[in-house]
Amino acid sequence: TGRVAGATPEPLRPVDTFLAPKVEFDLTQSFPDLVGRRVLDLPGRVVVDDVRQRIAFRLDERGAELESEAVMVLRAAAVLDARRLVFDGPFLVMLLREGAARPFFAAWIETPELLLPIES
Repeated sequence: TGRVAGATPEPLRPVDTFLAPKVEFDLTQSFPDLVGRRVLDLPGRVVVDDVRQRIAFRLDERGAELESEAVMVLRAAAVLDARRLVFDGPFLVMLLREGAARPFFAAWIETPELLLPIES
């Protein structure tokens, strides 16, 4: 980082040659050390059955592309009493970045035209 921070940018000239490596990979990683761990504080016991992350990356003369997805499969090790939680009145949505003191977004939702029907 010190070399980059102190560098003076120079544009490429028509006589210059620029060659950079092409990079491409598509990797999936499992996390067996998380399997069997309890993750939710609910009645009964909810444990992790599987955790995987896939990262696909490509870099070439056209630019870069990145895809990433993660999957966590949970299993109820004991029967849980089902609860029905329905938000059918006005409500507040607040988004907070981890470690931030204040939300970066807040919206009071009460206009029916903004809502989509609940799918049962």
